[in-house]
Amino acid sequence: MRINSFLFLFFIFLLSLYKSLETEIDPDFFWYLKDAEYLLENKKLPRENIYTFLPSKKWVSHSLGFEVFLYLFYKNFSDKGVIFFKLFLLTILFFLIIARIYKKEGEILGFLILFISIYILIFWGTTLRPHIFTYIFSFLLLYILEKEKFFLLTPLLFLWSFFHAGVILGTGISFLYTISEFLKGKFKKGLKVFLFTLTGLFFILLLNPYHFNYFLWIYSAFKEDIKIWSRYITEWENIFSPIFFDKEIYYIISFFIMIFLLTIFIFSKEKKEIFHILIFIFIFYSAIKYVRNIPLFVVISAFILPQYSEKFFKFNLKFKDIEKNKAFGIILTVLCTFTFLKIIFSYSRPITFYFSEPQLFDSFPSRHATISFALSLALIFQNFRYGTFSLALSFLIAIFSWLSLMHWPLDIFIGALLGFLIFLVSREILYFFYWLYWQKRKNKS
Repeated sequence: MRINSFLFLFFIFLLSLYKSLETEIDPDFFWYLKDAEYLLENKKLPRENIYTFLPSKKWVSHSLGFEVFLYLFYKNFSDKGVIFFKLFLLTILFFLIIARIYKKEGEILGFLILFISIYILIFWGTTLRPHIFTYIFSFLLLYILEKEKFFLLTPLLFLWSFFHAGVILGTGISFLYTISEFLKGKFKKGLKVFLFTLTGLFFILLLNPYHFNYFLWIYSAFKEDIKIWSRYITEWENIFSPIFFDKEIYYIISFFIMIFLLTIFIFSKEKKEIFHILIFIFIFYSAIKYVRNIPLFVVISAFILPQYSEKFFKFNLKFKDIEKNKAFGIILTVLCTFTFLKIIFSYSRPITFYFSEPQLFDSFPSRHATISFALSLALIFQNFRYGTFSLALSFLIAIFSWLSLMHWPLDIFIGALLGFLIFLVSREILYFFYWLYWQKRKNKS
């Protein structure tokens, strides 16, 4: 991977993390903490949900691993520990998604269309909750099936059961793969997947602290409790419910994006695999039936669609084409550095001291100062006249950022200084890589 392509993907990755930190806190957040606290202090499993307002109190803590990790991070590092835990999980998730799309989709515009569509749908699912483990494990499961490392199914399913009951989804995916192999006449391969899946379920039955009750609770939840939940918990509603489709623009947009992703799969000229057809039918229906499954549809799409989208999109801008542009590399370095600092630092803007809403905690550093000064300095070295004019505009931007109460003077000063440093470092790095590039060409000739 060349330097500009890496910077481009790294910026997309950082921006995804930064925006996902803005998602609201999960309503069950403190329940997770109390569940883990009860387990660790009393040394026994929670078997009754004493915090719920629902009629059914019977409970199996199906995400013990998530709850214990969350509790330990919160207890030892307070709020920052929770943010770090969320960042850690989202880093894994976005790395898997971006790496997959990049590997299969060689065109930049195709990559962006696919990733932005996927990100819009998964944004709601980036709230800190045990479901993130199911998204990650689902992706890994599909990778294992693609690479035919079937023996890894057993430990994956066993480990999955400690972090979320979504392991049932993993079991379903494995069985769909088995069916698809049987339909293709590959009975040996299908039987392998079936046996390793059953072995995983056996280990869950044997070693999960709830044993057989783990499966009984999941069965009763889908057979009986889900009818009660759908009356009280909106995420168990279908996407066409008046609650969503009449008022929530996000779900209307989500529905059309899902149709768009499905269209890519259906109309791509790439030959369709039976397993992919089966899993798309299953997961699309699940997402329509219960809106909580929309992020799952996206994760599955992120793994499967890139191999079909390359023959669906017809763009000529390849990743290798951006390697020739020095300015593009400088801009990407500026954006990556700025976004990274936004993730690390969180300070209130001056305006929050005068108005209660909105509460903005992304004051440091000033993105306008960073970007405008970095680009102005880059422009000066290309065209002094236009660069000087651009630098004057940068000073005006800095002044108005302060007068509008959007930034503290320190935010602006550090932002401008950062822009200057980024420009210098970016220029030297790019000169170095271009020197290497010409040295290689010289040696070849």
